[in-house]
Amino acid sequence: MNNGSLENQLEVPMLDANGKLVDDAVSQKWIAALEDIKSLYEAGYFPDNTLTATDAETVALFGEGEAAFLIDGSWKCGYFAENHAGNLEDYVVCCVPGKGNRPATDAIGGISMGYFITRKAWEDPAKQAAAVEFVFQLTGDETLSTFVTTEVTALKNGASPSGLNAIQQSAAECNANITGVVGAVQDTITAEAKGDLFANVQKVVAGQMTAAEAVESAMKLN
Repeated sequence: MNNGSLENQLEVPMLDANGKLVDDAVSQKWIAALEDIKSLYEAGYFPDNTLTATDAETVALFGEGEAAFLIDGSWKCGYFAENHAGNLEDYVVCCVPGKGNRPATDAIGGISMGYFITRKAWEDPAKQAAAVEFVFQLTGDETLSTFVTTEVTALKNGASPSGLNAIQQSAAECNANITGVVGAVQDTITAEAKGDLFANVQKVVAGQMTAAEAVESAMKLN
């Protein structure tokens, strides 16, 4: 999204009739994103073992004070509360720095949940209103605030969680300043395409594959 915007974040590259990547604004945005990662890698921002380290190892580096930053999801706040409870005051949750026209406070996120009303209840005049009111109550600001802590939500007024630890409070304050939310584009492509793209990131940063080749490879599996 740092090479695009909130509005075009979910656009996915296309292939032409010959199976080649279409060179347009969408594919160029994806290519630029991979090249940004390559630039950070070449500048030495990642650990020496970043191409072979597991997620658990990189998270441990941050938790033990051996890394300056960690980009991850809201769920990691729970991990640090459980595994580094004595160091929570040392952490701060902030937005990923913006680039170009994207404000840092535009975020990728959302809670994957939903409530369903059965067709039987919906088609029963005596039950429909009660079912709708029940879902309305479950999705209201007050109710969601009882279990939303660090998650990014689409609530118009935001959540107002209470009883938070230091890292959860930092996350809540960060979320309160978010100006826009969009889903993750990786969730709009097939698991095969996503796996291929993620696996090829290390080839791109190591110069074994171009960013364009990596995007084209993934789209062939989409």
